[in-house]
Parts: sequence; C-alpha cells; structure tokens
Amino acid sequence: MIAILVVIVMMLFGLLHSVLAGRGSKNLMRDVFGDRLYEGFYRLGYNAFAVLLLLPVGAILVLNPGATLW
Repeated sequence: MIAILVVIVMMLFGLLHSVLAGRGSKNLMRDVFGDRLYEGFYRLGYNAFAVLLLLPVGAILVLNPGATLW
C-alpha cells in the first residue's frame, strides 16, 4: 500500500515538473508577474515547490522503510 502511494506521488511530481518546465507555463508566469519578478523569483519558487512536493515521499520512506532490498 505504501509503495503504491510513493509511486503515485512520484508520478504526480514528474507530471507537475514536466508542466512547470514547459515554455507555456514560463510564458504565463512572465505575463502574470512581469519580467522582473519572473527573473528574480521563478527558480527560487520552483525549487521551494519541488521540495514541498517531495517531503511527503521522504517522510513515507523514512517512517515506513519496509524490507531491505539489498
């Protein structure tokens, strides 16, 4: 059950990563926030968002490690 949850969360992270890394979303952010704010904070915001999305996966793996595979 936990393994399925980890796989689902990682797939959602990959999908979100692909969408946010695309040219369309970058252009949308540039239009909404302007060039100066986009250039100053886009990478910082993206990295913070990525860490927040991966924290639950790390917590699941640390709190419920399961069987050793090696």
